[in-house]
Amino acid sequence: MINKTIGNYKILKEIGEGGMGTVYLAEHVTLGKKYALKVLFPHLAKKKDLRERFIREAQAQATLNHQSIVRVTDYIEYQGQHILVSEYIEGPTLSEYMQKKGKLSAKEILHIVEGPMEALNYVHSKGIIHRDIKPSNILIDESGKSYITDFGIALILGADPLTQIGATMGTPHYMSPEQALNPKKIDHRSDLYSVGCVIYELATCEPPFDGETSFEIVDKHKNEIPRDISLLNRSLPADFASAIMKALAKSPNDRFSGCGEMLKALKSDDEIYIIAEGETEKSKIPRSKAASKTSRSAHLRNGYSKDAICDWLDMEMVFVPKGEFLMGSGEIDDETPQHLVHLDSYYIGKYHVTNNHWAEYLIRQGLTQESINRLIDKGLGNYPVVEVSWNDVLKFTKWLSKVTGKKYRLPTESEWEKAARGKDGRKYPWGNELLKRGLHVVDSRGTLRPTLPPGSFPSYSSPYGCEDMVGYIWQWCHDWYDENYYMKNPSRNPQGPKRGISRVLRGGSWDTLSDFLRVSYRSRGNPTERSSGNGFRCVR
Repeated sequence: MINKTIGNYKILKEIGEGGMGTVYLAEHVTLGKKYALKVLFPHLAKKKDLRERFIREAQAQATLNHQSIVRVTDYIEYQGQHILVSEYIEGPTLSEYMQKKGKLSAKEILHIVEGPMEALNYVHSKGIIHRDIKPSNILIDESGKSYITDFGIALILGADPLTQIGATMGTPHYMSPEQALNPKKIDHRSDLYSVGCVIYELATCEPPFDGETSFEIVDKHKNEIPRDISLLNRSLPADFASAIMKALAKSPNDRFSGCGEMLKALKSDDEIYIIAEGETEKSKIPRSKAASKTSRSAHLRNGYSKDAICDWLDMEMVFVPKGEFLMGSGEIDDETPQHLVHLDSYYIGKYHVTNNHWAEYLIRQGLTQESINRLIDKGLGNYPVVEVSWNDVLKFTKWLSKVTGKKYRLPTESEWEKAARGKDGRKYPWGNELLKRGLHVVDSRGTLRPTLPPGSFPSYSSPYGCEDMVGYIWQWCHDWYDENYYMKNPSRNPQGPKRGISRVLRGGSWDTLSDFLRVSYRSRGNPTERSSGNGFRCVR
């Protein structure tokens, strides 16, 4: 093929090879402009369905007009050969770029992926799913601009199903769990997962999952949780790392709704809103200029409302407004009587305090705990810390308050219950019906299952947005336990009994029965007890 002229194109050299053909650099004999010619492999050209797929790639890519998509300019059939002509991007693939650069910072990653993500958003709006987003399908020109190429296995929604067969559907290292199960029954969020895999590799120099065989890699995508990216690249801002991990959620419903939303989340650390305590107006201030205010301010991420703030150590809080709610039930003696309680407004942790938070606390205190270090080494840093006593937690909240200048504490029993059930007296955070699917608890014949990553079941969140309130771990509350307290507690901001033997635990753990999932269920523990099912979340 080298030095051969096909139509107006003289082939200069081979520059690559994909799953369906060889790519050559060619020069237009009249214009002198360089182009890339993708020639379908001869053995594939003999198969009608693959010829149709190759033509479909050309047709699909030719309809796309975006500055970050490699444009198809021509299609040629020559002596039984099928050739796709596209503009030539002089520069490396992202795969080659990564090998030279190593781990990239969040700023460098954003510079690379912003264009391709905007292009994918555009592609998805046209009803096209790429299905093979990977570093070798992203090109970088001499100016550093990035482009998406190779729509060879793209799924075109509504297309003739005969054109959707006959080729390998994706690349194992970047393939979404649902694409591995059925590549024809996916939506655009499959591409988001692949983008997450690419960004993960840019930040860490390793894919989320690896293995000796394709089957092993795909199986890990379906069944395992990737290592916490923030531990592999500690330079990444917390929001940036969280966005990547969200894109890698197993269920499409737990990912972003689209590339636009994901890109917004990745950018949220560039500039953030600062809301000082007591202020209602918000002003856009770069984080570097706002550092002096952080001890008295709440960080509000660009595009998010006041009920989701990113706090120190990435301790995300949700806002619970002041007002009445219905507390207790008529089901168990210590939950009666059901009664109205009025609470002032407060913030409560959207998630539990994690192993990462606890490890940071220990380090700042000059202490160490080998069990925590082992969990973090296993990629479980963002899992809830357990085996902490009420007394341990009290010390943590005092320390956290001191170093941040904000008053952190455990929630009162009433604050926990309001955050879990809202104002309508519901039985569970999500409503009044028990939803067993996905919950960590066991039934009378089940087996124990350990906790999953925080936020694994967002559809089970509370009315105020708290995740994992029940069926995850027991959560310490401020109050002493008194089975008759509801008979005499004040109706406004109750603080619990003045003395007692045990402290209140709420929420039910992964090793408890489903009856303990009711938001009104009350348990208790010795303040010195360190159980594998006990953890906590903070309030301020």
